[in-house]
Amino acid sequence: ATDNAVGLTRRGYAYFTKSPETLARAAADCARLAAADPANMPLRRHAGFLGDDYAPIDPGFSDCGRLEELPRGFDLLEGAAVRAAFPAVADDVVGCVHARRAGWVSAQQFGAELVNAARALGAEFVTGADVVGVDVVAGAVDGVWVERDGRRERWGADAFVNASGPNLNAVH
Repeated sequence: ATDNAVGLTRRGYAYFTKSPETLARAAADCARLAAADPANMPLRRHAGFLGDDYAPIDPGFSDCGRLEELPRGFDLLEGAAVRAAFPAVADDVVGCVHARRAGWVSAQQFGAELVNAARALGAEFVTGADVVGVDVVAGAVDGVWVERDGRRERWGADAFVNASGPNLNAVH
């Protein structure tokens, strides 16, 4: 319901190699992943030429409601098939694994959407206050003690989110 406000793209990732040994290991890894997938993820091999089952990347695709139209699984491209799909790739590249339906979002837009959604549900964001304690009653948050402008006060709360960052032992 965000109309792709997070900038999701699902064009896949392409991993290139100049090493035949690395390509062989990648092919084996893809085959293991495909075999382990209960939904029968396909592994398509293209050696020397692109088959009809290779779907090129559509750079304009951004409709998250149409993800089922995108290819699933992996395309393993070897030799000339690599340059047929990716013309700018150097001649010494021997292979490529094109992981389909992989993608990324804009971290800034994603964060903004999370903030907007939380506010719509009643969340309040507070800055300039140090959390000095959290009251817990029967295993659930009951309130938060903060210090702001030299005063200590208690705020009633039924939830508390520590968004102070990774590897911090205290909320600042």
